Amino acid sequence: MYVYFPSCKFQAQYPETAKRIKAFLEERGVRVTGCCRQNYDKLAPEDQPITVCQTCRIIVGDNNPEQKPISLFEYLDALEDVRWPDHSGEAITVQDCFRALRHAEKTSDHELLAIRSLLRKMNFTVIELPGTEEERTYDGAFLYNHMMEGNLKLAPETFGGFEPFVHAMDKESMLMDIREYASRFDTNVVCYCNACAAGLKNTLPKEWKVYHLAELLFPEGA
Repeated sequence: MYVYFPSCKFQAQYPETAKRIKAFLEERGVRVTGCCRQNYDKLAPEDQPITVCQTCRIIVGDNNPEQKPISLFEYLDALEDVRWPDHSGEAITVQDCFRALRHAEKTSDHELLAIRSLLRKMNFTVIELPGTEEERTYDGAFLYNHMMEGNLKLAPETFGGFEPFVHAMDKESMLMDIREYASRFDTNVVCYCNACAAGLKNTLPKEWKVYHLAELLFPEGA
């Protein structure tokens, strides 16, 4: 059975979108559970976890190695009976999350492909951010702060492997660094990570907007 972890942070940032997603999944027989920190160890052997948050995926995945979580966007991309909103060829740049890129390097993960596939199904012109891997490495909260002790305890294998990449900064330096990164965009931006979206919302040049992919898939009134 599919089991969806709805992400506490995602629900706080996008409460109405989160409600629409849960209703959509429940109609399709997906069981919606609660916080990954409290429910990561409550899966039955036959359950297939679905996550919408990079941290949730790591916590659930590290503690259930036989039940590799799939991204919500992988699940949605596989559906053949859904007509997604049409954006008439609008250009949008994909912001890839540091954690998702590192995860994809080590696994046969299909999240990155599914995200781009869904954008094309919504008739977006998909723009990839140019630059070297280092220039494209970003996570709005994760890369600029100390590792959260609670995360490290729950998923030491993965989060411990990220520690060499973490650069703890004071708030002013962090904001300057994010603003410099955000200045590289010249279209609206789509994120699929809570931290990336939150970090860019307040730093992207004012002529551009940042969206979470889930907002575009499940807009108000759809």
